[in-house]
Amino acid sequence: MRRRLAFTSLILMVVGSVAGEEPDPRIAEALERTTEAATHYEFRLPSEPTQRLEFQSKSLLHWSNPVIGVIYGNVFVWTQQEHGRPEVIGSILQWYEPHKHGTHEFHSLSKGPVEGSRDGQPVWSTDAPGIEWMPIPNAPEVGDSPLVRLPQMRSIVRGLSVTSTSKDGLPYNLRLLSQPLYRYCHEDSEVVDGALFTFVQGTDPEVIVLVEARADDTGTTRWQFAMVRMAALEFVAEFQDREIWRVDAMPYAIAMSGREPYSLFRFRPRRTTAQ
Repeated sequence: MRRRLAFTSLILMVVGSVAGEEPDPRIAEALERTTEAATHYEFRLPSEPTQRLEFQSKSLLHWSNPVIGVIYGNVFVWTQQEHGRPEVIGSILQWYEPHKHGTHEFHSLSKGPVEGSRDGQPVWSTDAPGIEWMPIPNAPEVGDSPLVRLPQMRSIVRGLSVTSTSKDGLPYNLRLLSQPLYRYCHEDSEVVDGALFTFVQGTDPEVIVLVEARADDTGTTRWQFAMVRMAALEFVAEFQDREIWRVDAMPYAIAMSGREPYSLFRFRPRRTTAQ
């Protein structure tokens, strides 16, 4: 039987430090805007061209990033219909200060190409896989139930540390959210169990970590993980104090080309006739 577990990280985003202060009304406005924006996208795997990925309309994470300004965003996934595995993740955000534009960021979580459209118009087509699986040193044997496997996955990601480097060359140690953003289980598929975790600045998801119990070529189920960026910055990850993953800063022209596994699109606010 298909089993899919989604976890919403309950992050309280309060502007200001006064106890009992009302939350910024722009949080709710941004949720409405970003959820509506996400509905305009459709994604497909070229290996399954007749089946579009299923949009999960409930935000997995409501986030903010006071380090860089007044900005509110939400995280969504598009999943494979049969087994519920996420194949695309999106972080859709609205700036309020010092900028006013919206940004839609996506990363392929697929082992093959992905194609995406917005309002029926092609906007994204990748050739490279979205993820690269890595073996986990000294990983435990995969537990025999979802209840056992969740703490195993949490223990694995706690062994990671991730650093970003800003456009100004300043390093920042990202923080792990211990609650998975999304969990998916299917005992009869190649992926027995899996979850998405994130490292954040503020509560802004900068790096996504996939942890999956996957069957290898011999049929043995083993833990593996993969990491993907959700920003065009430089990132470095260590596992148990050994570097395992590094990506360079990405020029915006490349990130906005619609050809890379990580892609972003910017939308300026619409001007009214009064403006």
